[in-house]
Amino acid sequence: MIKNRKIQLTLMCIISLLAGFSLNAAFFAPSLKEQVRSKIQGPATKTNNIVQRSATQQPKTSNKVKLSKVSSNKADTQVSSHQPSDFKNEARHLVSKEENLLNDARLRVAIIQWASQDPVSAMAFTIEHQKYRASELVLTVAAQQQNQVLLSWLSNKSQHQHYETWLSSYFKHFAAINTATALQLAQNKLQGRHKDIATQAVIQVWVKTDINAALNWLHEHDYSSSQPSLYKLALESHIKQAPWEASIELMLMDEGEDKNQLINLLAKTLSEHDAYDAIEWSETLAQHHQQEAMSNILTTWASSNSAQNALDFIISRKDLQNSPETFEATIAALADKDRNLLIERLDEFPEAKQDEVIQQVSRAISTYGDEREYNTWFNSLPMGSQRAAASLTAVEATFSKNPEAAFTLAENIINPQERAKYISKVARVWAATDEAQAKYAVMMSQTLTEAQKQQIIESI
Repeated sequence: MIKNRKIQLTLMCIISLLAGFSLNAAFFAPSLKEQVRSKIQGPATKTNNIVQRSATQQPKTSNKVKLSKVSSNKADTQVSSHQPSDFKNEARHLVSKEENLLNDARLRVAIIQWASQDPVSAMAFTIEHQKYRASELVLTVAAQQQNQVLLSWLSNKSQHQHYETWLSSYFKHFAAINTATALQLAQNKLQGRHKDIATQAVIQVWVKTDINAALNWLHEHDYSSSQPSLYKLALESHIKQAPWEASIELMLMDEGEDKNQLINLLAKTLSEHDAYDAIEWSETLAQHHQQEAMSNILTTWASSNSAQNALDFIISRKDLQNSPETFEATIAALADKDRNLLIERLDEFPEAKQDEVIQQVSRAISTYGDEREYNTWFNSLPMGSQRAAASLTAVEATFSKNPEAAFTLAENIINPQERAKYISKVARVWAATDEAQAKYAVMMSQTLTEAQKQQIIESI
């Protein structure tokens, strides 16, 4: 019971730390620090676990509770006498022991305590013993204490494979405490790629707390042109936080792939808020941006709980039906969201577009449905182009994962040349896992000529 209690108390401590418990001076206050040490080094007693003493009560004394008994005066005396060497010795002792959950938790606590007093030696220890998860704890403590000595020391480790990860982590935690100082450090203490990594880490934190200030800083330091990745990062956050404000900033951005990607992100984000407003916005864009933006708006809309409204819109807009990429993407999203909706309203589409709708329904059923659903739906289609469209798409969707079923579907293709082509394609895939069965299926086919059968078997 005591051992289990020790494990429980230690893990509770670690969980609190790793869940974001602030590693400031309050954490290392003597009373709490003594409690942590007591939980790790000494057995918890029934008296200490159960009895809640008031400030005026005197703790009971017992030979069994000497290690864990805490009085305020004694606790202060013991903690003040702790030196970094105490935690260093404890960490070295624990790192030499068998690895298990309890020892790992104890080691982390020792590393955190050590780092609060001497982060450089604590970091060196974690690197020496390749305890890189513990390295992150050291970086967190040092950054939250705004300790710049560790950063200078880390520069000597710039060739280490984890250096850039450490640098980013340090500056993210530092920025959460003091953005201005973190930026100043990144700009003044680092050069080249390392400067960019540190600055990006700070910006990642800053855009979540004050996006306008971050954007202004980027403009003032000409990062919008010299470091477009940082500017893009800031705009992505701006779009998620305030899409309409971001749309103004985005219009001022130079043309390029980054702008294209951000416009698509903005289209999706606006559509999630109000698809109709998003559509009006897209119509104000330059012509070369309109189609892709509209496609992203409609696919986002079609994938939402308002799929019915998206379907109404695409049916009412002949111009969008004549835009192949936009129409295909929207119908595909609708088929994934609710294929029965498309089946029920198929007749509302122009006859020339119905085969395309059939293809997307066929793909969705083949991907997400089962053979019974597919056969029931397929048999409800009239003979002719609709069945042909359904068969072609179903074969494409299933031949790699279920060649036997795809072979049957391929035999339903009406066009003889297309039918032979797809049967051959499926047979070759099938033969990779069961050559004998694939050849037998070809020989028994009722839709192939003898010449076609021979040609397919020779190709397997």
